Amino acid sequence: MAKVDVKIKLATFDTKRRDKYLQREVPLSAVIRIDDRHSHSTDSADALRLLRGTRSTRQTFLRYFSEGMTPSEARRLHESKLSMEDDGPAKLANAALNPPQRTVYHWHSVWREACFGGTYIDPVLKLEEKASLYAAQGTHISVTRGGSSACWAVVVVTPIMRRAHNLELAREIVFVDSTASCDTTKCTVTVVLTATKAGAVPLAVLIHKEQSTDGYLAAFKLLKEAHPLCFGGQPAPQVLMSDNSSAEKAALQQTWPSARQLLCHFHVAQAEWRWLTTSHNSVDKDQRRRFIVLTFLRRQEEWVQLYRLDVLTRGHNTNNFAEATIRVLKDIILNRVEAFNAVALVDSVALVWEKYFESRILRHAYSRVAAHQLLYKRLLSRMPKDAAEAIHVVGQGQYIVPSATHPSSSYEVYADIGLCTCLLVNKVHFVSTRLWCRKSTEDCFRMLRH
Repeated sequence: MAKVDVKIKLATFDTKRRDKYLQREVPLSAVIRIDDRHSHSTDSADALRLLRGTRSTRQTFLRYFSEGMTPSEARRLHESKLSMEDDGPAKLANAALNPPQRTVYHWHSVWREACFGGTYIDPVLKLEEKASLYAAQGTHISVTRGGSSACWAVVVVTPIMRRAHNLELAREIVFVDSTASCDTTKCTVTVVLTATKAGAVPLAVLIHKEQSTDGYLAAFKLLKEAHPLCFGGQPAPQVLMSDNSSAEKAALQQTWPSARQLLCHFHVAQAEWRWLTTSHNSVDKDQRRRFIVLTFLRRQEEWVQLYRLDVLTRGHNTNNFAEATIRVLKDIILNRVEAFNAVALVDSVALVWEKYFESRILRHAYSRVAAHQLLYKRLLSRMPKDAAEAIHVVGQGQYIVPSATHPSSSYEVYADIGLCTCLLVNKVHFVSTRLWCRKSTEDCFRMLRH
């Protein structure tokens, strides 16, 4: 190792006469001699592991963190890159190029606090501070605070979400669902979605502290104020599909009273049946069905499918789009790891989730999803060969199509809006009557997903 020799001079009357350095206004009373000749090898792994990380190495790791990597992911990626370089084993032993775990976690802690603040910061203040940075990337962040300090809400609208505001389908039916446990502060994430040919796309992502009516109301009202015409240019959609959350539904009713609220057939029934069959609720087996029938008959407008015949649901009677979107958020975007706080959660939605939707939409646009083409070809294979001769044009975009199963019956098809008068008219499925028109004529009309 290197040697250091330190000599301290005594500042007295006699020493000052003999030493010119002690005669200065600020005496230099110490002499330090450094011998940089090491008594050991400086090329050994034991010596290299004691080096400090360089500035460029630190900037590399900060870039990893900004791209959404955890400290362990960043270390693995960095080590794999070093191992592919010339003299890789020697570089892996060098702590200046390959910092130890403790250093990487320290850098991540410093970066996280600079970007997202501490664990107990006020997310509203931090997001207001970062709003201009998001705006430069095309993402609009709106924040509000309710009557209490705990009641706050954030609305995130990315460029893809803003484009979805102009879709005509956003006027018809919108899906709403919420989840918690996405960050360490237990905030609630509420997604507002519309259906597209490429799957569900959010109109906005709402992050709020409470799952009470006041918490939902603060978030929904903020969305309404910041983006009043986000439903296809309309102030409210025709239909809102949600689960059986009383707080959420009450807030939806107060915010958009003109929208028709419907309950998800699958998840509501699943939740109710799970509650009835739980042993500690002590519901007799013979009474379970009666309880469900009596409970939901009072809400027949929201629950019974017969009462949905006068609204256009596009065949959607479940909230599966929203459930799948929540699964994507937790599994793909967050990798089943809670975000550091609400600010970090907003960052993941604005950056990582936006890239995911961009990739998924492009995959659909480039015809990389084979299921749609396979379904279309399977339906075409069932068509009669003389289908074109059996179709009669009665107007602009209107056709008379005979039934494939009952030749004596025929149906009217309205190609411009994708509807027909067959038995499945209210579900608006992509049935054979519309397939006939699509194959037998060159009229373009909406290809509605099942």
